[in-house]
Formats: sequence, structure tokens, C-alpha cells
Amino acid sequence: MSFPKRNVATLLMIVSAMAIFRQLSSFAYNSGSRFTGMAGFEYAWAAVAHPRDGEAVSPELQPLLRRVYFDVLALPQDLRALKESLAALLEYLNGRGRTNANCWTVDLFFSSSQGWERDWTEQSLPDEFHDVLAMMGEALHDTVRAAEIARNLDCLPEQLLDRVRQLQP
Repeated sequence: MSFPKRNVATLLMIVSAMAIFRQLSSFAYNSGSRFTGMAGFEYAWAAVAHPRDGEAVSPELQPLLRRVYFDVLALPQDLRALKESLAALLEYLNGRGRTNANCWTVDLFFSSSQGWERDWTEQSLPDEFHDVLAMMGEALHDTVRAAEIARNLDCLPEQLLDRVRQLQP
């Protein structure tokens, strides 16, 4: 039995389109095997930078978080630069940037890793650096509205900043 040339050509186009779609789809998955569409800092930022109880995220937060993001993903790793960017971010959150919206944004940025091109938890960072990033995604969001909870979990910006200052790059 033979197929008409037109049907074979159509079938080949469909199979080719499916193969291309599968390949493109694989690029759109992050390391957590969840579909994100695209990945990168701008997508990670957009996923978490939302007002909280009518309070907007401060525009000064974005470049600080961007620097930490790129330092976490840098190859080769530059732990000195990561320590400096973490300190700058936490100093901001410990001072004029200590708002509910900012603390929630940073917490979600590290707890969900949504939109990251590579999950920060899979970057083979030293345990001490990993622990600080994990704690930033743990209870930092409680800093303004439930400070006692954040304090008890050592997740206030000043507590995290003390840990960062003790890091040995």
C-alpha cells in the first residue's frame, strides 16, 4: 500500500513540527521541571515583585536583587562578590528598604525560584552561603508584620546580615 505524496509530505511536516515543539519546550523548563515559559532575572523578578497590602515594592530593590541573582549563578563562582551583594541587599532591607512588600519579594524570590534560569539550590554553593539564601526564603516575609516569628527563626535582615558578614568566601 502506498500513500499519496501529499499525505507523506503533510505527515513529515507534522512530525517535524512536533519535534521542534518538543525541543523548544525543553528550553522553557527550569531545573524544577515546571513550565515557566522563559527564564532569567526579569522573569524571576516579575514573578515575585507585587504590592503587598497596597504597598509597592521599592524600585531600589530590583538592582540589589539582580546583583545577587547573577552572583549566585556566576560561573565560575565568585563567593566574594556574592557575599558583597548579599550584604548590600540585607543592609538595604535592614534600613530604608525594610518594608513588608520588599521583605515579601525577597522571601518569595528565594523560596520559589520561579523564573530563574537555573535553580539557586543546585549551584553547588558552600553550605554557609546556601543556608543564608535558604533562610532568606524562609521567614523574611514576617519581618514587618510578625517580627517575633522572623526573629525566632533568625530571619530578620539584621540577623541574616550578621551571618553574611561571618561568611568566608
